[in-house]
Amino acid sequence: MISALATVEGLLLPRMLSLEQSDPTLGKQQRQLLRSSLSQFQLGTLALHATWMASHPIAKTEWVLALGETHHQQFRTQAVGPRNRQGIVPVSYGLLANHDAHPAPWYWDVVRLLTSVQLCLPKRLSMKIIGQAVLSDYIRVMRALAHDDDQVERIDYLSLPEELKKQIDVDAQAKKQRTWETRLVRGKRLRLGKIVVADKANKTPLTALFCDLLPKNMKLLDLACCPQTDDTTTLGQRRWWILCHEINTVNPLNHNRIRIGQIVERRSSQLAHALPFHPLSNVIKAPTFITHLGHDPIHNSFATASGLLMSQSICHARQAVDLSLLDEGDAIRLGRLWGQLIAMHHAHGLRTLGCDLPQVADRLANQAQIHGHLVISLANEQFRWYDQTYRLYLTKS
Repeated sequence: MISALATVEGLLLPRMLSLEQSDPTLGKQQRQLLRSSLSQFQLGTLALHATWMASHPIAKTEWVLALGETHHQQFRTQAVGPRNRQGIVPVSYGLLANHDAHPAPWYWDVVRLLTSVQLCLPKRLSMKIIGQAVLSDYIRVMRALAHDDDQVERIDYLSLPEELKKQIDVDAQAKKQRTWETRLVRGKRLRLGKIVVADKANKTPLTALFCDLLPKNMKLLDLACCPQTDDTTTLGQRRWWILCHEINTVNPLNHNRIRIGQIVERRSSQLAHALPFHPLSNVIKAPTFITHLGHDPIHNSFATASGLLMSQSICHARQAVDLSLLDEGDAIRLGRLWGQLIAMHHAHGLRTLGCDLPQVADRLANQAQIHGHLVISLANEQFRWYDQTYRLYLTKS
């Protein structure tokens, strides 16, 4: 079992020192983010979570293509799908990205989520109740998939938390989308400024590579550097803005639509160092493998001479649910939604790998039923460990 002191002195501080020596500006930015709050500290140290989880195994559990980063702040509103009959892009809710997808025991994603929830949860709410809600819907989805009922993956709007519905209503406003696009786009070009910077050195080679990956009805109009990010999970990875034009003769509502996205450097998952060997190695052949985000036509991964890159749409929404505004009923409903979403991602990964989904789903449901109390206990224990680790980090950094 790894102690908080060993984590800080043996893992975290040496990595911080190495980053500061190679890039002082980036090192200072990461130090500030990690010191800003316990929640940000957890969000920026997924590798520590992986190390801790590897030392707290549950015997004979099923492995899945885990999402890796399931911090509750990574679940946000999104508007990247096709327009509806009213010409509006419907707002959905889910995980923003899966940069850290990697094979792992199924419960790792649940523990990561519940620990992050406890770090921010008001005292009037119970993490145990939310954890039970997450697990109950994870079991419900897997039980249904074990009987080939894929209708269980549909999200019921009426069952969403009221606070999430309010946020969806705000993000669905066309004015908000237009205002956001105006900040980034001028005509058929990206609007250069503080957050959008010309990149002559990389524009031509990246454009040539990316154009080959786009669907036939998508045209790349412009590409520029994104020099700033407040995303702790991808700090230090280069990224570029992309502007695309959608040509859709089948669905006129989506014809001549402008799409904004980003290309981000894709490093290996932070789970990889703790799980160098896994039972899915015989079915995962390519290192570029990722699960695809639904309804995003530009989400893809591709290799360059300097490494792997990932592209995805960026929209005006991207808002997380404020846990401090939830009552107990909303907290339970949000927990159920998280459980459903994690189960759906796990199922999608298993399908992609060609696994026998009904059989694996049945085993996952049984294990979640049997080990649910232990998973919640692990999240409580990890919360206390993160609290100690953060306090030590503040004194030693």
